[in-house]
Amino acid sequence: MTIQRAIVLPSDPFNPHNVDEAFTKEASVVRWNETLVSILIDHDELQTSGNLKIKGDSYDSPVEGVYRGWMVAPSQYEVFYAALKSHNIILRTTPTMFRKAHMIDGWVEALKGLTPDTVLLGLNPSVEEILNAGISLASESFFVKDYVKARKHEWAEACYAPTLDVLPTIVKNMITLQEEYLTGGVAIREFIHFDKKVEIRYWWVKGEFVTSIVHPDFAGKEIVSVPEEFLIQVNERLNTLDLRYLAVDFAKTVDGKWYVVEIGDGQVSGFPNDLDDETVEKVLTS
Repeated sequence: MTIQRAIVLPSDPFNPHNVDEAFTKEASVVRWNETLVSILIDHDELQTSGNLKIKGDSYDSPVEGVYRGWMVAPSQYEVFYAALKSHNIILRTTPTMFRKAHMIDGWVEALKGLTPDTVLLGLNPSVEEILNAGISLASESFFVKDYVKARKHEWAEACYAPTLDVLPTIVKNMITLQEEYLTGGVAIREFIHFDKKVEIRYWWVKGEFVTSIVHPDFAGKEIVSVPEEFLIQVNERLNTLDLRYLAVDFAKTVDGKWYVVEIGDGQVSGFPNDLDDETVEKVLTS
C-alpha cells in the first residue's frame, strides 16, 4: 500500500531509536496503519542548537508530513520545516501557518465576538497602556498571558487580575516570570466565568471539524457536544485564516453560552492520556 502521510514524532532523549514515551499512542497507530510511516526527530537538538538532522532516507517524490510533538518556537519551526522538506517530507502546516495558529495575534481578530474580548500589547507595556487596555475591555476582571502561553499554575500572581487596579501588577509579574520565554507580547483578555466541568477540544482539518475530545486539562470529565450552530459560525471564521490543521478549545458559561477559548496548531496540541486509538487515528489521517 502506498504511503500517504509521514507522521513526525520526537525521539526518546535517552534512546534515540525509540519514540518519546509521551507519543507512543501516535507511534502505535502508525505501526498498524499501512498508509502511515513515522519519522523520528531529535527535539532536544532543535531546542538547544537550532539545527535538526532527519533520521532516514529522502523520498523520491513529496510526501505530506504531520508533526505530533512538543511545542517549538516559530523560528525553530522554520528550521524544522526546511530540514524535512530537504527529505521530500512536506509538512501540511507551513511556517507562516504555524505562526498564525500558534500565536494569538494570528487569529483572535477573526474570531471577534466568538472568543473573549482581547487587547494585544507589546513586550513591555507601560502602566498607562495596561490600564487603558483594561478599561477598553469593560470587564470587571482579566486573564493575562503572552501571545502563546498563560501561567495558569501561578494563577493569582501572574495570570488572573480580579480588578483593574491590580492588572498592571499581574502583567508585570507575568513578564518577569516568563523571562526569555515571553513570546510576541502581552495579551489581556476579558475574564469569563466558565463552567469548570466542561472544556472540549475539537480538531479542525482542512476546513472542517473532524473529531472532538475532552480537553487534556479536564481528563476524566464527560465529553459534551458544542452546539452545531456555534460550530458553523466558528468554522466560517476559521476558513478565512488560510490554515489547515488546528486544535480549537471550546468552553461554556454556567448559563450555557459557548466561546472559543483558544486555538492552536494541531501538531503541538495535546491529547488526554486515555484517548482511544480510533480517535488518534482520525486526527492523524484526516
